[in-house]
Amino acid sequence: MQTDSIFRTNSAFDFKTLLKRMAHSCEIQLCVYGGMSAFVYWLAFTRAYGLNEWWTTTQRTIGKISNYDTSAGISYTLAFAALFILYFLALRCAKFESTRRVLATIAATTIVLNLPLLFLYPIDSTDIFDNILRGRLTSVYGLNPYVVFPNAVPSDPFFYYTGWRFFPSAYGPLWELVAGASAFAAGNSILANIFVFKLLSVASYLGIALLVIQILQSIAPERAAYGAVFVLWNPLMLYTTAGNGHNDAVMMLCAVLGFYFLTRQHFTLAVLAQVAGALIKFIPALFIPLMVLAAWNALPDLRARVKFLLVTGIAASALVAISYARFWDGQLLNLDWRWELFTTSFSAWAWLALKIFYDAKFASLLVSRAGYILLGAWMLRELILLWKARAEKINPEEYIRAALSILLFYLLVTITWFQTWYVVWLIPLAALLPDGFVTRGILLFCGAALWKMPLYDFVLFRNVRPIPAQWLRELWITLGVMLAPWLYFGWGVMRRLRAARMKHIRQRVRQADLHRLEAEP
Repeated sequence: MQTDSIFRTNSAFDFKTLLKRMAHSCEIQLCVYGGMSAFVYWLAFTRAYGLNEWWTTTQRTIGKISNYDTSAGISYTLAFAALFILYFLALRCAKFESTRRVLATIAATTIVLNLPLLFLYPIDSTDIFDNILRGRLTSVYGLNPYVVFPNAVPSDPFFYYTGWRFFPSAYGPLWELVAGASAFAAGNSILANIFVFKLLSVASYLGIALLVIQILQSIAPERAAYGAVFVLWNPLMLYTTAGNGHNDAVMMLCAVLGFYFLTRQHFTLAVLAQVAGALIKFIPALFIPLMVLAAWNALPDLRARVKFLLVTGIAASALVAISYARFWDGQLLNLDWRWELFTTSFSAWAWLALKIFYDAKFASLLVSRAGYILLGAWMLRELILLWKARAEKINPEEYIRAALSILLFYLLVTITWFQTWYVVWLIPLAALLPDGFVTRGILLFCGAALWKMPLYDFVLFRNVRPIPAQWLRELWITLGVMLAPWLYFGWGVMRRLRAARMKHIRQRVRQADLHRLEAEP
């Protein structure tokens, strides 16, 4: 009896100790948060909108599948609210531990998080199917997706899945080569193509996370685990890549690779990586001046700088020429039709206002050109600040901040056509910075962007007949999505301006005091 009593006491003690250790173990907490997140993804998305049930139907969205039932919009919103809570808990846990065991746990749980989303029907847009069919134009039919539209192959099994049948490709030639190879590898199977393009997106996002870890281990090793979770567990990133197979992760893999080379001071490779990204989507072209300026500041003399410019210019030209060789028809991209697309932006409001006085095409020309000028001015501002802050040894974090500032300005101010998945461009760069005002604002932006679909389909215009005028739709959807990021970052800008003004006032007061002291006998 005595032995039994001792056994029970020790068991209770051991159990309590185990619970305490679990409560203080980052690895166990990450496993719990990861398992709960994977369950939410399966319950709210894959179970309701799985490929096994819906792959034979075309152009499905949550609204169409649910017949715009309010409960579907509520389920979507609550699911992402729960996922962001679990994401914040995981970030808090990873913020204080960055060991190999923690990184291994993050890697294992990331696999679990992606699995249910790989079997999700692409429910937020038809982009994956458009990419598949254009890839088939290149590899199966031997056609040029910049000249021949998808409507040229109405018998293709993907024809009715696509949404942009009467338009040329809006992406760069490197993407079309990758899409062509992927579509060729997948064959004629619809499911095989969906999985191949999803896996391409997931592989790119995993590559981004690996590069983020490598960069952070070089510049701030204590933040490696935090940066990994910031990228790998972000609900918008997971939904965009594994869930819907967008190609933005492929583009950002090149962009982050450029910053990886920047930290290693391989400046030519840094520029080439950004050029490769711009040959997928144009966004990394915005970072090329930053790479060139970093090289100019870091290289020791004029001879080394001229050599860098010559070698890099020749290599970049060769990369562009090789990428375009298969598709060249006398122009870089046929994007005239894109300038007339406006939604969820300041530019959309400006375009609708100008349409009152001018025809739509001229109004779109004015707005797009004004956007270029504003974005160019902001880029110049960032380059000037970097030039003024130059030192013998470059600080990669300053260039990452500048790139993030340019992207934020583009998305919040000058973009014409805003879509939810564009915000994933910000996530890898934000993961490289310390937790603070900017990184938290980007997480806010992620949540606001995900709110676009339920706001449009289930709140504003669900049972409104007739559908409101375009200006009214754009007013409400833009305010609903952009207002919180505008207010947050606008407040940050005002705070910085006020701090700069107070600093200037203090300097003037100090100088006045010095002059007064010097004037005294």
